[in-house]
Amino acid sequence: DHRDLHRLIRRQRQMCIRDSCRRFRLYTNRIMSKYGWTYPASLAEELYKACGPYQELSAIVGPYNSGWVDEKTVLEETEYQAKWLGKAARYLMTHYRWDLMMTQWHGIDHMGHLFLGGIDPKCIYYDRLHEKICMKAMKKTYALADKFIGDILTCIDENTVICVVSDHGMIGVRTRGININKILQDYGINEPGKWRARRYDESYIVINLEGREEDGCVSIEEYENLRSRIIKILEDV
Repeated sequence: DHRDLHRLIRRQRQMCIRDSCRRFRLYTNRIMSKYGWTYPASLAEELYKACGPYQELSAIVGPYNSGWVDEKTVLEETEYQAKWLGKAARYLMTHYRWDLMMTQWHGIDHMGHLFLGGIDPKCIYYDRLHEKICMKAMKKTYALADKFIGDILTCIDENTVICVVSDHGMIGVRTRGININKILQDYGINEPGKWRARRYDESYIVINLEGREEDGCVSIEEYENLRSRIIKILEDV
């Protein structure tokens, strides 16, 4: 309805205007639907009414790395999600009986990828002129995490066992990256104009399998040997 549209528009941001308003750039965040992402299904709309629209934070990483949103926008998006999760936790813990409550916030991870290297002089993309901005962002992120935990603590009693854990640590990138696709070509896996395997996203290598990929050229019989060869090549590199 019009109220939902108004909420969405308020969460958008005009990033720049050029050529006397003939061209402009608009950042739109990734707001989830009212339906289809909870169990039971009715819970999504219930949380929407109680806490507002839920927003997926990972959508901010690419725009920031691409240079078309600024640090202020990133922190606003991070704060919105952290506060939403705190409200949702309080709502669920006070409206439903529970024995175990688990929640996870990925904000520290996302902000670490974006800003942690900026405060580490050993990081390959450290910039002294950018250090204060990065430090401010990291401190803000941890403050939001503290507030999120504080929201949960308002809903427990003295018999509740509390565990705060991290899924992993993080440091800034201190070594130069390698070009996986160039390695695959240098070792004869790929030829110009014809790929048999290539890097996909951050952590995957896709084999161009017949029947699965649109231009698949690796038969199912070849698959295991090719995969083993690629693993061996990368281990040697």
